Amino acid sequence: MPAGVARDDRGAPNGSMGVDVGDPERTGKPCLWVTNYENELHALYRNESAPGRPFFHFRTAALGIAAIGQKYVGWGTGFLDVDLDGWEDLFVANGHAIRFPTGKDSHRKQQPVLLRNAEKRFADITGQLGDYAKRPHLARGVALGDLDNDGRTDLVISHMNEPAAILRGIGGKEHHWLGLQLVGKDHACIVGAKAMLAVNGQRITRWVKGGGSYASACDQRILFGLGKSTTSVLTIIWPDGSEQRFEGLAVDRYHRIVQGDKTAK
Repeated sequence: MPAGVARDDRGAPNGSMGVDVGDPERTGKPCLWVTNYENELHALYRNESAPGRPFFHFRTAALGIAAIGQKYVGWGTGFLDVDLDGWEDLFVANGHAIRFPTGKDSHRKQQPVLLRNAEKRFADITGQLGDYAKRPHLARGVALGDLDNDGRTDLVISHMNEPAAILRGIGGKEHHWLGLQLVGKDHACIVGAKAMLAVNGQRITRWVKGGGSYASACDQRILFGLGKSTTSVLTIIWPDGSEQRFEGLAVDRYHRIVQGDKTAK
């Protein structure tokens, strides 16, 4: 409650299901994203914490996310950069928890939602998901990861009474990317490691996460969309506070970085 994440902007507790951490406003701090129940807004909590004082601010309406309405029951979810422009977008899998919903606009099967982040303002681009979005589903878990190592995040979606679906990421044509596989010293846990990429005078921040979405395990590798840029400076802050800096890493490929090693592989 003191941190501001127990309730929404109306003071109401919500039926939280899916969760993820990201930096869609490029503040350099991890914000929280939570999918909720019908007649509730999904929650984007902006991190405004200070040392010794954790605090978050509800930003769903301010960033345009409230425009999708409150008819969905959201489950698996995650931040991803669908067009590799460096700004984190959002995907949500939906489906009612009740076999026979009673609400006027309630349906058991529901369409997914894909939101594009146009530099701190989200817009619904679900239609770009293709055939999968043309019919409703009773979805639950979503695992995000680059299955074919092409730098684009793919989605694996589980359903009730329906086969799992794989949506292959194909966005970001002519945009570059940089991928990281971080390895802790002596195989130490890397959850919480922070990667900051300076590109064209701006800073993009990502974290290694230990969990998220809903009943799913996601790819722990980090992906940066670079847009048209091919040069960047990377800084990694490991969970123990140590730092490493790399310049001139080749784009459009993954790099394996071991804590303490001076070169990336």
